[in-house]
Amino acid sequence: MSRNLRKLFLLLRLVHLQPQRLLVLVYVLVYVQWKSIVNGWMIAMNNHGKSSLLKTFHISNNIHSVWNKMEFLFRLHQLISTDIFNKNKNQQISKEKRLKHAVDDLCEDAEAELQETIYSLCEEGQLEEAVEYLCKNDTGFSDSHVYGRLLQACIDVKELAVGKTVHAHMVETGFKAGIFVANRLIDMYAKCGCVVNARQVFDEMPGRNVFSWNTMIAGYVNYGGIEEARKLFDKIPQRNLISWNSMIAGFSQNGYGEEAMKLFCQMQGADMKPDRISFVGVLNACASVAALELGKQVHACIFRTGFVSNVIVNNALIDMYGKSGEIGDAHRMFDRMSEQDVVSWTAIITAYTQLGRMEIACEMFDKMPQRNIVSWNAVIAGYAQRGYGEEALKLFWRFLSEDVKPNQFTFVSVLSACACLAALACGRQVHGHILRTGFQFSIFVENALVDMYAKSGNTVNAQKLFDKMHERDVVSWNAMISGYAQNGCANEALQLFEKMLESGMKPNEVTFMGILSACSHVGLVEEGRQYFRSMSQQHSVTPRPSHYAIMIDILGRAGYMDEVEYFIDNAPFEPDISMWGALLGACRIHCNVELGKRAAECLFELEPHNAARYVSLSNLYATMGMWDRVAEVRKLMKDKGVRKVLGCSWIEVRNRMHVFSCIDG
Repeated sequence: MSRNLRKLFLLLRLVHLQPQRLLVLVYVLVYVQWKSIVNGWMIAMNNHGKSSLLKTFHISNNIHSVWNKMEFLFRLHQLISTDIFNKNKNQQISKEKRLKHAVDDLCEDAEAELQETIYSLCEEGQLEEAVEYLCKNDTGFSDSHVYGRLLQACIDVKELAVGKTVHAHMVETGFKAGIFVANRLIDMYAKCGCVVNARQVFDEMPGRNVFSWNTMIAGYVNYGGIEEARKLFDKIPQRNLISWNSMIAGFSQNGYGEEAMKLFCQMQGADMKPDRISFVGVLNACASVAALELGKQVHACIFRTGFVSNVIVNNALIDMYGKSGEIGDAHRMFDRMSEQDVVSWTAIITAYTQLGRMEIACEMFDKMPQRNIVSWNAVIAGYAQRGYGEEALKLFWRFLSEDVKPNQFTFVSVLSACACLAALACGRQVHGHILRTGFQFSIFVENALVDMYAKSGNTVNAQKLFDKMHERDVVSWNAMISGYAQNGCANEALQLFEKMLESGMKPNEVTFMGILSACSHVGLVEEGRQYFRSMSQQHSVTPRPSHYAIMIDILGRAGYMDEVEYFIDNAPFEPDISMWGALLGACRIHCNVELGKRAAECLFELEPHNAARYVSLSNLYATMGMWDRVAEVRKLMKDKGVRKVLGCSWIEVRNRMHVFSCIDG
């Protein structure tokens, strides 16, 4: 069947020809020549007239019709009634050719109207309806912009299913996608998370431009395939600024700050001038690894290239200085800005919260002309991370009272505060908010809920939530293992660890913190040794000072003081506060004065204002009856101005936390 015959058949089918008439027409279109078609229509007109012909069609009142079907019928009747059917022997063009041209014109008009309808539906966000009209045209479109417009609409709302339908229609109708449409397909699949499909389209392209390469690189970058992104970057025939920016941002976002900084230097060596996106990417990399010196060099480059007044770049500079601990420089950048947006305020507030200077952070938070969810989250998280759980909860209730909608990061911080306080009732209230707002299926929120219930002593609910999780990552397993360990359920923690290994999940250093803590709480010395050795030998996890500290605690509680001293002296790094603190605690248990004195002296140098260390040494001397040395320690505390922090207790009454200290009497 010729293409024009198929088009005519499509047009008649789209106006809902009655089944009986459709069957006859199919027979005619397939087996009868053009002359027979003409004669057939002439007979229909002569025998039934225009009104009878119109009755063979169903006229739809749908406002989204491909075209006005009544108008189409009149135009078809007009064509049939013209001198195309006259027997004028002087015609220079045969009846067949004239009819063919007439049908071609009609089909082109109809296709144009169909395109306009699809465009309108895309603009209105009615993608499914647009694709329904697309699928009615089973001969395909000659204009690639139809597919491009549909795919762009799918990209805008990340509608993968509709995008796949459009792609399938292209394949079924034999449409040969050029670079423009192929790039749209790559972009659609990449932004919807189907990087494999995007790569397949990329590999099958007969020709590629720099946009093809950049789109594929961005797809890998956004979904963690940084190694594949780098391989493609190295193969690009000709890179542009977007290529460099994509890779710099990709390295920075995926925790490869040093690689991002190296690439920025290479970009300058290639005579590629950076723009604001380049500067933001490299400044984020500097912030992630606290590379203050390079950050200052980038700042100088920003000044030379004229981006010093750009708000986005200035915000990145505030963030870089803040995360590098240079809060003075960060605040000066903030004050010098001619225009400060909500991101600027949030960046400087976050800088103060990360340094633990919560009073200034809250003062600036209250001065903000406009707050967003990120601003609230920054202060709530700052309180929670610094151990100010009560303040975090108060701010959260204030947050809700101002009708701000929380997101998953809000709930994670608040649940962390509840876990810190072991505030089970408050945690349950927050859990209720999570269920009402629909965040219960976020893996971050689920992990925080497991952690909250476990640290609040309710391991039963924690285990139920853990079992119901559709997806678990290493954080999920760690939360449950650490929860069991903290509550003295060593056997459950170790059994869960074995299940973790059976599931194929690879443990990390946090996992072994929980496992070793479980062994410490119930005195499993030999098991502790085995798990400690397996870290590097079986699981490629390098022990850190925190792991050594727990092993010192395990061995010290069991009285293996010689082995403890060996751990201290042969550690692959300088012993830190946690290691010396564990040793001092063991010495107090077993009355080892000399080793305890050594540990205390090191602690006095590392944290001279921590009263607990002085008290521990004083108690050790008191246990041994060395009252003169007790007096020496007390005098040393007085001379250094060290005061013992008052002990306090928390109780939860009617969903509120109350703090009591001994001075309350």
